[in-house]
Amino acid sequence: MPKVSIIVPVYNSGKYLKTCLDSLVNQTLKDIEIIAVDDCSTDNSLLILMDYAKKYHNIKVYHNRENLGQGASRNRGLDIARGEYIGFVDSDDYIRYTMYEDMYKAAVNNSAPLVSVLLLYVMDDIDLKNDVVLRSEPIVYNPTNASGKEQVINESPSSCNKLFKREFIGNYRFLENTLFEDVAFSHYMLMKSDKSVILPYFNYFYRIN
Repeated sequence: MPKVSIIVPVYNSGKYLKTCLDSLVNQTLKDIEIIAVDDCSTDNSLLILMDYAKKYHNIKVYHNRENLGQGASRNRGLDIARGEYIGFVDSDDYIRYTMYEDMYKAAVNNSAPLVSVLLLYVMDDIDLKNDVVLRSEPIVYNPTNASGKEQVINESPSSCNKLFKREFIGNYRFLENTLFEDVAFSHYMLMKSDKSVILPYFNYFYRIN
């Protein structure tokens, strides 16, 4: 069983896909599997995925028979994933090389089913070289407490800056055939968790262009 499964839904992101994949295959946490689900891309995305899969044994590529959307592609990844923990990365974004090692250690050390990092909106690739930390200590909280409920409100609804224990997700899945499928999934998980950890690092880089 890998420590972490990373699910990457892919659709026509060939321009940025190599940057995304490079940030995944160079993770300092080596015991990971990368599950890429191509959603009938019409550009060179699938060719890039197959090329990386030939070079890296831990990349698995799946191809939808029809365009299903991001929610359904993530759900297919969840059905396949074998990792102790599950992460999600959008195919036009990229992450810091230490992100999953930091998150996995925080999850295990705190016995937490959910860990988050900070998300930074970017327009290029240079932010990977900048190390920005807002505070020295992680935030550990219980969403059922008054202070914890306030913390949930301030959390990003993205699923991509979070790490979830696979048993904690269980059979819950993303909404399909809709935009903003992250919102329901992330907030349900945040409210379900009896302990969540926020690491004070900008580790996830969300491309807005």
